[in-house]
Amino acid sequence: MKLPEAEQEILDDIDSFKDRYFVSDEPIPFCGLKLYPVKMRNYVEFLSSTSCLTMNSFDDPRYAIYSQLEYLLIKMTD
Repeated sequence: MKLPEAEQEILDDIDSFKDRYFVSDEPIPFCGLKLYPVKMRNYVEFLSSTSCLTMNSFDDPRYAIYSQLEYLLIKMTD
């Protein structure tokens, strides 16, 4: 079964990231930012915070007018 082209491109990007960044724990460039790997000593704290990575402002129409970052900041104060 052949994957759609967009999905295959994502998988190819992940493979290239594995080779360039994951193996050596280098920061990964993403939208002008550098995403740093989580250190093992911070793993538990990171794991307890990962739910914010799946939050989506479009899930609730009241928040659709906000950017994702604004939405996360609002939810942090709730």
